[in-house]
Amino acid sequence: MSEDDTPGRKPRVTEREILEVFRKADEPVLTAPEVATVLPIGRRALHNRLKQLEKKGQLVSKQAGRSTVWWSPAYTFVVYDDLDED
Repeated sequence: MSEDDTPGRKPRVTEREILEVFRKADEPVLTAPEVATVLPIGRRALHNRLKQLEKKGQLVSKQAGRSTVWWSPAYTFVVYDDLDED
């Protein structure tokens, strides 16, 4: 089921716009309040949308202290600079 097929009011912010925030971010992880500063969406609605994107495998989250951090596995990678060679 796509965003356009869900019942109720159509969201003003698309999934693509939310994911674009993660793609353009300078940091590898973001909090919901950081995402909300970029998009015209309320806190509760944004949290629900982030959870939906996580269920679809487009975002990943982790509890970091009292906050939840979110990242996109599609836009995040690990660089191994100092690998020990045995």
